[in-house]
Amino acid sequence: MKGTIKKVFPDYGFIKVKDRKDVHFLFRNFNPPVRDEIKEGINVSFELGKGRDGRSTAINIRLLDSVVSPKQKHEEKMPEYFLPSDTIKNLGSNLKKQNIDNFSLLFNKCALFDNDKFVFYQKGDKKKRIKLDFNKIDIASVNNRHKSAIRKSGLKITEPTIKLTPDWRLIVGLGNESVYETSMTLHHIYGIPYIPGQAVKGVVRNWIINEIFGQNKKGKTDLKGAEKRALDNLGFRKIFGKQDNQGKVIFFDAFPTGKINLKTDIMNPHYGPYYSEGKPPADYHNPIPIFFLTVENTQFEFIIGIKEKDNQQIELGKFNGKILQVASDWIKNALQEHGIGAKTAVGYGYFQE
Repeated sequence: MKGTIKKVFPDYGFIKVKDRKDVHFLFRNFNPPVRDEIKEGINVSFELGKGRDGRSTAINIRLLDSVVSPKQKHEEKMPEYFLPSDTIKNLGSNLKKQNIDNFSLLFNKCALFDNDKFVFYQKGDKKKRIKLDFNKIDIASVNNRHKSAIRKSGLKITEPTIKLTPDWRLIVGLGNESVYETSMTLHHIYGIPYIPGQAVKGVVRNWIINEIFGQNKKGKTDLKGAEKRALDNLGFRKIFGKQDNQGKVIFFDAFPTGKINLKTDIMNPHYGPYYSEGKPPADYHNPIPIFFLTVENTQFEFIIGIKEKDNQQIELGKFNGKILQVASDWIKNALQEHGIGAKTAVGYGYFQE
């Protein structure tokens, strides 16, 4: 139903509805919770329920508009950035136009505040507020500098390097600290999305443990003892090392090789009060959309390195070949079959050549 707030008291009020008696309401029945915005003359929508005394009362009340001054309306249109005053002064018009080259700075340091929360999307039509533009970044130069630094350190790397593309979308760093509800792993210098080397190593290591060493001597699945069996294998230790001994293979950060495509995605948790407040789930609980950023249709270059003298031939049961090539093959296998990043269980993070 729709109506107009007719009278407001400290904790309750009445809604004027056409062709019927005024409807009683309580402040706590507004969704989302509001207080200062509840003024006489405001239009609202609501459902009709029953209060504790059995009489009709409005529930699930939503504001349809608000009464604000021209000054307030102007302020609402202007985004807020919580930055030191001298920083805002130096950024000047660049900040207003969001004309900042480094996306990591724009996303993490120049966080946009809209009304009651930090946002990177436009409410209503869901257009991105933050410009997802990497055209000013010379990705080729970044990659060449990356590989040149590795070679100058005296390491042998896979030739050709491993180049893979997500077969759908990739999420890296979703749970990192952020002023937003979600985050993303972005390079602190270049501002581009990348996959940390330790994440690649961890995924490949875990995949090998489960795939090769997941069964005991009797041929039965035994994942609890899989890591011990892996660490007892000399070939595995040569690649990944052990607690008291470093592995021979070094896993480097994976950078995009060309155009970077970021897409805004959404999680839509239902029954929020059930998870946050322990209330029984109910049909009148509204979904709460949570937006997050993903990488789509962007090729990444995976590089691993080893000292020439350490790149020995291993023929130790489970592994067969030179160490660098064995590790390279397993990277492809793990990223294609297991995936990397968040939400791999629902299809994110799988790669293809």
